[in-house]
Amino acid sequence: MTTTPIYDAEEFLRGLNSYPLKYKYIFLVLTETGFRISDVLNLKVRDIRHGKKITEKKTKKKRTFHLSEELKQEVLAYAKTANLRNEDFLFPSTTKNLCRPLSRYQVHRVFKAVSFALELEGVISVHSCRKTFARQFMAKFGDIKALQKELNHSNITTTRGYLN
Repeated sequence: MTTTPIYDAEEFLRGLNSYPLKYKYIFLVLTETGFRISDVLNLKVRDIRHGKKITEKKTKKKRTFHLSEELKQEVLAYAKTANLRNEDFLFPSTTKNLCRPLSRYQVHRVFKAVSFALELEGVISVHSCRKTFARQFMAKFGDIKALQKELNHSNITTTRGYLN
């Protein structure tokens, strides 16, 4: 299945307004960092607070996790409102069970529902956020080698596939 980048992130964000706040922040973290959903869902509150190098689940490569100061503060405010402690998953499965992160499947269901409601063309999934990040990175920096490094791709052809 080939996924499509989200061309209008603001519209997609508005579509997420009818869902719990955590979905908005999942979307924003995904599109700002280019991390895979499995890595974002396994973040703990302390990871946002202190920043850190994480080992990507898929590639086993290390990558520094950093957010813009504005998004970092918003996410920390969300965590405080949700009564999340440093050791809790940032995006827990439920507020009653902070021991497990939200499932990738659940996030995919919400994103799919939003794209359907907004009548977006193409297949929109959680992976679409990674492609959205790639397009935004190229628009801002125009450096495919830097993008390849940012996405931790070992092959430039893989990186180019994110831009089609």
